[in-house]
Amino acid sequence: MTSGLMIGESYLSVTELSSDNLNIQSPASPDDMVVAHVLVVVEIGREHEIAEQIRTMAGVTEMAVTYGQFDVVAKITSETMADLDRVVTLIRKIPGVLRTSTLVWSV
Repeated sequence: MTSGLMIGESYLSVTELSSDNLNIQSPASPDDMVVAHVLVVVEIGREHEIAEQIRTMAGVTEMAVTYGQFDVVAKITSETMADLDRVVTLIRKIPGVLRTSTLVWSV
């Protein structure tokens, strides 16, 4: 029997559970992927340049330059929270990125 387990923001499937054994598998199907939107504030006038840098990163599936509180929005799909963390960290390290806010989709 398989059931689910929430750890932090990630949903993992539990395939075997007994008093002496817990077997946990990472998400494997597209339905179990970690999906997030990263909202980015950048230096004035650098929106398109930074958006293009983000667009080339692994896991970025959609990208938009926006008006309002945030300048760039990126949709990221990854297999694990660790993979998502790596992409968000890369975005934060881009010169000209002032601030990010990450919204992780609920299961």
